[in-house]
Amino acid sequence: MSLGVHGVNKSFGGLRVVDDVSFQVQAAELTGLIGPNGAGKSTLFAVISGFQPADAGCVRFDGHEIQRLSAAARARLGIARTFQVPRPFAHLTVRENLLTGARDQPGEHVFNLLCRPGVVRQRERQIVARADAMLEFLGLTRVAGERAGALSGGQQKLLELGRALMTEPRFILLDEPYAGVNPVLIEEIERRIRTLSEQGTGFLIVEHNLPALARLAARLLVMDRGRLIASGTPAQVLADRAVQEAYIGGGP
Repeated sequence: MSLGVHGVNKSFGGLRVVDDVSFQVQAAELTGLIGPNGAGKSTLFAVISGFQPADAGCVRFDGHEIQRLSAAARARLGIARTFQVPRPFAHLTVRENLLTGARDQPGEHVFNLLCRPGVVRQRERQIVARADAMLEFLGLTRVAGERAGALSGGQQKLLELGRALMTEPRFILLDEPYAGVNPVLIEEIERRIRTLSEQGTGFLIVEHNLPALARLAARLLVMDRGRLIASGTPAQVLADRAVQEAYIGGGP
């Protein structure tokens, strides 16, 4: 399994926000995507996940072109994404938020409710069991019955990751998982990501906390003004003069 981005362009009006970007991420690879504000990272995420159409170029997942597929269709293929600002259903409990993210819910169809109630009940039991396992995996069991809107910022980040995981993804686009999170929960999120990677899930992670991302990612991609300007190990990328000038503000 791999995610490939090939010659992708995206403009808004006369502004080219993503400019001929190409890269490939292999199965279970932890890759970071960095760059200054306005570099085009979030727009690239939107193009990969199907929330925005590319103007040109190709996105491939597991060898198949997906740029014409909807966001929902890409999610069914195994691509999930989170957002910089968590978007929980604030009035629902933590457990209920996880349940809304589950895929293949036959109870959503009237035919199944009327004609296949046994199938619906069995799948509902499976979904509840998966949600409970997710609560334990994320360390959220003790707040499972609390409203999601009452969680701390770090807990909401974990919940956002959990909802993405309920779709049973093979690849996750993480948008600033550490933003606004205290150091203890950063370590918790990092451990969860490492575990998922070891189990075969691929990640592309946008993050401004460079020390934390450098610990986690084996490779960094760097964008500036819509273009990909560097790719390599964290040490290689952070020593690159062009990266220092564009992202860090210049080297010594």
